[in-house]
Amino acid sequence: MEDLKALLIGIAGAFIVLGIQKLYRKYQIKSILQDIEIIEIEKQHLEAMRSSGVEMNRSAFKSLFIVLSLISFAELIPTFISIVSTTGVSVTHGISLMVWSAVLGLSLKFTKRYHNLGNYDKSIERMEVRLGKLKERAERDANK
Repeated sequence: MEDLKALLIGIAGAFIVLGIQKLYRKYQIKSILQDIEIIEIEKQHLEAMRSSGVEMNRSAFKSLFIVLSLISFAELIPTFISIVSTTGVSVTHGISLMVWSAVLGLSLKFTKRYHNLGNYDKSIERMEVRLGKLKERAERDANK
């Protein structure tokens, strides 16, 4: 009876593991397909920006985002130092740190986007390579 119980527990455990593996594989394929979709949208956005008048103003926008990055970095330093130097974190310091970090991250992201516009051919090539790898991985994972 003990052997039968152990056998049933082993079989149930195997089915649970197989079910979890199948769910994880579906999640992984879905994640890869979402990455492919995001890259394709970014590629379309880059193509639309290139054909618009934004390309002519690229250097001005890039300069604005660099200045915004420097300002946000300058605001982050005292906030970070005050948080590190005190034992407790006040709500205002925490909110300030989060807001200026978000501003810094977004300004660096937009700076990179306008830099990509200047290197349009290289950016599209990198996106194509990345899309190819993701599509190959999605097909390989779907066939398993």
